[in-house]
Amino acid sequence: MRVLHATGTFLPVKGGCPYFIHHLTRHLEQCGDTCRVVTTDQGGDVTADTVATDRSGSRKVAGFPVSPGYPLTLRRAIADFEPDIVHTHYPLPFFPETAALCAELADVPLVLTCHGAFEMNWTSLIGAFGSIYNRSLLHASLRAADRIHVSNDAIPGEFGLFDRYKSKLTTVPMGVDTAWYDPDAVDGDPPYPIDSGTMVVLFVGTFRRYKGLDTLIAAFDQIEGIDSRLVLVGDGPLREDVKEAVTERGLGGRVTITGHLNDETLRRAYAGADAFVLPSPTMSESFGLVALEAMAMGLPTLVTSESGVGRVLAQETAGIVVEPNAPETLAREIESILTNKQRYQGQVKAGKTLVADRFAWKSIVECYRTLYREVA
Repeated sequence: MRVLHATGTFLPVKGGCPYFIHHLTRHLEQCGDTCRVVTTDQGGDVTADTVATDRSGSRKVAGFPVSPGYPLTLRRAIADFEPDIVHTHYPLPFFPETAALCAELADVPLVLTCHGAFEMNWTSLIGAFGSIYNRSLLHASLRAADRIHVSNDAIPGEFGLFDRYKSKLTTVPMGVDTAWYDPDAVDGDPPYPIDSGTMVVLFVGTFRRYKGLDTLIAAFDQIEGIDSRLVLVGDGPLREDVKEAVTERGLGGRVTITGHLNDETLRRAYAGADAFVLPSPTMSESFGLVALEAMAMGLPTLVTSESGVGRVLAQETAGIVVEPNAPETLAREIESILTNKQRYQGQVKAGKTLVADRFAWKSIVECYRTLYREVA
């Protein structure tokens, strides 16, 4: 099977969509399939592409990549690669529409993955654009797609975009590389200062509104009677806001911001922690793969009931699901998991078992291969 991924961003850009494409293409090729990615030049150094990649020149406008040359780059790649499937990715605007048009012109089946949705409101320019885009251009892509893929069953109802396309919907979760995210395979110290006896609460993600970092910082400020450190792995538009919130609460000596980390260093960050928190308060966090990575690394993991991964874990014994935007509740749950040894060990075991049984890439990749065969 020859699979071409058409996307606005790819590694080294950080984020759920680039990492998903990276892991999916790598595991597909391990199964004997051939993959290619057509994307933009966002992200800086692109000399270490993990899969054959075509990049189109671009610039950022209002935070989104814009690439006038992308349609031509994609058409040339399709003609050269002759894919059996074009797999495109939403919510970056215009790239799914371009992929849909190019796939139709080449008579190649199209799979569209919804990784989230544009904010839709009339209180900001971005929100207004999202409202117009989702009600117009996006539907052209959804109509053209032979199959629409989501990572959990809550996405279609939450975003209200797919009512007329229910017959095309397929749910396949994201996967975790359990051979890589294995605490026994880690060598080296964590990439942050830690004193003997200090318990580390870890967050990994981009610093954006929908990540709920304000709630996490407020909750950490309320933790009592525990020698603890909060480690925030990542970066993003709210970095200065996060630093200001930490300073205002007098937490500068107990909070570490590492910036983005490469895969090996991130694995050491997981290994050095005692608990993981993903406080995203809405389905803008449509899945939350880092929570499953943390579980695979043996960390008790706290998520909110309104995030994608929270919807998944609500029916499981693994993971601690709390209400969103509730710092005091989150603080008490963090205290409980760090001080209750029996509960702690139960969460470690349940989390590792859940990821190994249901989310390991070695089995998840076969679901995607089946999807492709059904469409091709």
